[in-house]
Amino acid sequence: MAPLRRQENAFPPDRPFSRCCCRNRDLAIDAACRYPHIRVTALDFVQEMIDLGRLKIEKRHLTDRIQFLRGDALDLPFRDGSFDVAGIAFGIRNIPGKMQALKEMNRVVVPAVR
Repeated sequence: MAPLRRQENAFPPDRPFSRCCCRNRDLAIDAACRYPHIRVTALDFVQEMIDLGRLKIEKRHLTDRIQFLRGDALDLPFRDGSFDVAGIAFGIRNIPGKMQALKEMNRVVVPAVR
């Protein structure tokens, strides 16, 4: 997997991120390893992917920083403004309602960070 690419203002080094939401387990692990001060919530609708992700974070000793949940990207189970950052990688190609998924990701991000 390619290393997490830093986009302009995505992870400013002077801003502490306490929460991050992402759908991809590798993205979650990469973010947690690169930014040791963040906590990550990773969401998927396929239980097997969640189980695989849990095995990966156990191997990397990240169980205290990454939480996996089962859920739908088109209807995220979080309140508005619950996260500092939201991200998705290749999983976007598998979502039939791509725009709805992106709207949901935008909704759960803190407004000042959007």
